[in-house]
Amino acid sequence: MVDQAMAELGVQHLGDKLCHYLSGGEKRKVALAGALVMRPELLILDEPFEGLDSRSRTELVALLNRHNREGMTIIMSTHDLNLVAAFADRVYVLAKGHGVITAGTPAEIFMQVEELKKANIDPPLLTELFVKLRVRGMAVDIPANIDQAVNDLVRLIGE
Repeated sequence: MVDQAMAELGVQHLGDKLCHYLSGGEKRKVALAGALVMRPELLILDEPFEGLDSRSRTELVALLNRHNREGMTIIMSTHDLNLVAAFADRVYVLAKGHGVITAGTPAEIFMQVEELKKANIDPPLLTELFVKLRVRGMAVDIPANIDQAVNDLVRLIGE
Protein backbone atom coordinates (compact mmCIF):
# COMPACT_ATOMS: atom_id res chain seq x y z
CA MET A 1 0.00 0.00 0.00
CA VAL A 2 2.92 2.34 0.75
CA ASP A 3 4.48 1.65 -2.64
CA GLN A 4 1.15 2.34 -4.37
CA ALA A 5 0.63 5.64 -2.50
CA MET A 6 4.18 6.75 -3.27
CA ALA A 7 3.72 5.84 -6.93
CA GLU A 8 0.47 7.84 -7.10
CA LEU A 9 2.38 10.92 -5.99
CA GLY A 10 5.55 10.18 -7.95
CA VAL A 11 7.77 10.03 -4.87
CA GLN A 12 9.04 6.43 -5.03
CA HIS A 13 12.59 7.73 -5.34
CA LEU A 14 12.27 9.45 -1.95
CA GLY A 15 11.51 6.28 0.02
CA ASP A 16 14.95 6.04 1.58
CA LYS A 17 15.52 9.78 2.09
CA LEU A 18 15.35 11.61 5.41
CA CYS A 19 12.52 14.17 5.49
CA HIS A 20 14.98 16.77 6.75
CA TYR A 21 16.66 16.79 3.32
CA LEU A 22 13.51 17.04 1.21
CA SER A 23 12.24 20.22 -0.41
CA GLY A 24 8.97 21.74 0.78
CA GLY A 25 7.05 20.30 -2.15
CA GLU A 26 8.58 16.86 -1.64
CA LYS A 27 7.65 16.96 2.05
CA ARG A 28 4.05 17.78 1.13
CA LYS A 29 3.87 14.90 -1.35
CA VAL A 30 5.40 12.41 1.11
CA ALA A 31 3.02 13.54 3.87
CA LEU A 32 0.05 13.16 1.52
CA ALA A 33 1.25 9.69 0.47
CA GLY A 34 1.35 8.78 4.18
CA ALA A 35 -2.25 9.92 4.58
CA LEU A 36 -3.44 8.11 1.43
CA VAL A 37 -1.93 4.82 2.63
CA MET A 38 -4.66 4.73 5.25
CA ARG A 39 -7.37 5.03 2.54
CA PRO A 40 -9.36 7.46 4.69
CA GLU A 41 -13.03 8.22 4.08
CA LEU A 42 -12.30 11.87 4.91
CA LEU A 43 -9.11 13.72 4.00
CA ILE A 44 -8.53 17.21 5.39
CA LEU A 45 -5.78 19.23 3.69
CA ASP A 46 -4.37 22.64 4.62
CA GLU A 47 -2.87 24.50 1.64
CA PRO A 48 -1.88 21.28 -0.18
CA PHE A 49 -0.61 23.16 -3.25
CA GLU A 50 1.84 25.38 -1.37
CA GLY A 51 5.42 24.81 -2.51
CA LEU A 52 4.43 22.76 -5.56
CA ASP A 53 5.34 23.66 -9.11
CA SER A 54 2.61 24.08 -11.73
CA ARG A 55 2.87 20.53 -13.07
CA SER A 56 2.76 19.05 -9.56
CA ARG A 57 -0.32 21.14 -8.75
CA THR A 58 -2.11 19.88 -11.85
CA GLU A 59 -1.16 16.28 -11.04
CA LEU A 60 -2.31 16.70 -7.42
CA VAL A 61 -5.68 18.12 -8.52
CA ALA A 62 -6.17 15.10 -10.81
CA LEU A 63 -5.17 12.68 -8.04
CA LEU A 64 -7.49 14.28 -5.48
CA ASN A 65 -10.36 14.35 -7.98
CA ARG A 66 -9.85 10.65 -8.69
CA HIS A 67 -9.91 9.79 -4.99
CA ASN A 68 -13.03 11.93 -4.57
CA ARG A 69 -14.78 10.11 -7.44
CA GLU A 70 -13.85 6.83 -5.71
CA GLY A 71 -15.71 7.97 -2.58
CA MET A 72 -13.20 9.91 -0.50
CA THR A 73 -14.54 13.16 0.93
CA ILE A 74 -11.93 15.92 0.75
CA ILE A 75 -11.97 19.18 2.67
CA MET A 76 -9.17 21.61 1.99
CA SER A 77 -8.14 25.16 2.65
CA THR A 78 -6.42 27.20 -0.03
CA HIS A 79 -5.81 30.80 -0.95
CA ASP A 80 -5.30 29.88 -4.61
CA LEU A 81 -8.72 30.42 -6.17
CA ASN A 82 -7.26 29.83 -9.63
CA LEU A 83 -7.30 26.11 -8.78
CA VAL A 84 -10.62 25.94 -6.92
CA ALA A 85 -12.90 25.38 -9.94
CA ALA A 86 -10.81 22.35 -10.91
CA PHE A 87 -11.71 20.41 -7.77
CA ALA A 88 -14.32 22.07 -5.56
CA ASP A 89 -18.06 21.61 -5.74
CA ARG A 90 -18.71 23.82 -2.68
CA VAL A 91 -16.65 26.78 -1.42
CA TYR A 92 -16.73 28.56 1.93
CA VAL A 93 -14.96 31.91 2.18
CA LEU A 94 -13.56 32.66 5.62
CA ALA A 95 -12.49 36.07 6.88
CA LYS A 96 -10.33 36.53 9.95
CA GLY A 97 -12.52 37.37 12.92
CA HIS A 98 -15.74 36.85 10.95
CA GLY A 99 -15.87 33.13 10.17
CA VAL A 100 -17.74 32.12 7.02
CA ILE A 101 -18.71 35.27 5.11
CA THR A 102 -20.15 33.56 2.03
CA ALA A 103 -20.58 30.11 0.55
CA GLY A 104 -21.63 28.61 -2.76
CA THR A 105 -20.41 26.90 -5.88
CA PRO A 106 -17.13 28.13 -7.36
CA ALA A 107 -19.05 30.06 -10.04
CA GLU A 108 -21.22 31.77 -7.41
CA ILE A 109 -18.21 32.64 -5.26
CA PHE A 110 -16.15 33.98 -8.16
CA MET A 111 -18.86 36.53 -8.90
CA GLN A 112 -18.59 37.94 -5.36
CA VAL A 113 -15.43 39.94 -5.98
CA GLU A 114 -16.07 42.40 -3.14
CA GLU A 115 -16.65 39.60 -0.61
CA LEU A 116 -13.39 37.97 -1.70
CA LYS A 117 -11.50 41.23 -1.28
CA LYS A 118 -12.95 41.62 2.24
CA ALA A 119 -11.35 38.27 3.05
CA ASN A 120 -8.03 39.39 1.49
CA ILE A 121 -8.42 36.86 -1.29
CA ASP A 122 -7.64 37.75 -4.88
CA PRO A 123 -10.34 36.58 -7.28
CA PRO A 124 -9.22 34.17 -10.01
CA LEU A 125 -7.52 35.85 -12.95
CA LEU A 126 -10.34 34.76 -15.27
CA THR A 127 -12.84 36.48 -12.99
CA GLU A 128 -10.87 39.71 -13.03
CA LEU A 129 -10.61 39.60 -16.82
CA PHE A 130 -14.33 38.96 -17.33
CA VAL A 131 -15.37 41.59 -14.77
CA LYS A 132 -13.31 44.11 -16.75
CA LEU A 133 -14.95 42.95 -19.99
CA ARG A 134 -18.37 43.48 -18.37
CA VAL A 135 -17.36 46.96 -17.22
CA ARG A 136 -16.56 47.74 -20.86
CA GLY A 137 -20.08 46.68 -21.83
CA MET A 138 -19.48 43.18 -23.12
CA ALA A 139 -22.22 40.63 -22.41
CA VAL A 140 -20.19 37.88 -20.74
CA ASP A 141 -20.79 35.60 -17.80
CA ILE A 142 -18.17 35.15 -15.10
CA PRO A 143 -16.61 31.78 -15.98
CA ALA A 144 -15.90 29.10 -13.38
CA ASN A 145 -13.22 27.52 -15.56
CA ILE A 146 -11.13 28.03 -18.67
CA ASP A 147 -13.51 26.05 -20.92
CA GLN A 148 -16.42 28.35 -20.07
CA ALA A 149 -14.19 31.38 -20.71
CA VAL A 150 -13.14 30.06 -24.12
CA ASN A 151 -16.76 29.34 -25.09
CA ASP A 152 -17.84 32.86 -24.13
CA LEU A 153 -14.94 34.48 -25.97
CA VAL A 154 -15.57 32.39 -29.10
CA ARG A 155 -19.23 33.44 -28.96
CA LEU A 156 -18.19 37.10 -28.70
CA ILE A 157 -15.78 36.84 -31.60
CA GLY A 158 -18.47 35.12 -33.65
CA GLU A 159 -16.54 32.10 -34.80
